[in-house]
Amino acid sequence: MTLRFKTSCPCCGKTILVDADRKRLIPLGSGGDSDNPLDHAQELLEGDEVKRKQSFNKAFDEEQNKDLPRLEDLL
Repeated sequence: MTLRFKTSCPCCGKTILVDADRKRLIPLGSGGDSDNPLDHAQELLEGDEVKRKQSFNKAFDEEQNKDLPRLEDLL
């Protein structure tokens, strides 16, 4: 049996769902300007993907353009 109940947040007054079994607070309700990052999760993931690709491509290019000594020079 899960223990859940709705209440209002003492800070902002929004309705929240308290899940006592999982020890989580879940924001509820609607609002046009929400500060909840989950509302914009897809945008955040796409932005992170672009950053990861740019970082990888930069590191790959640097690795390809390294001035490594030739094998004959090492022997």
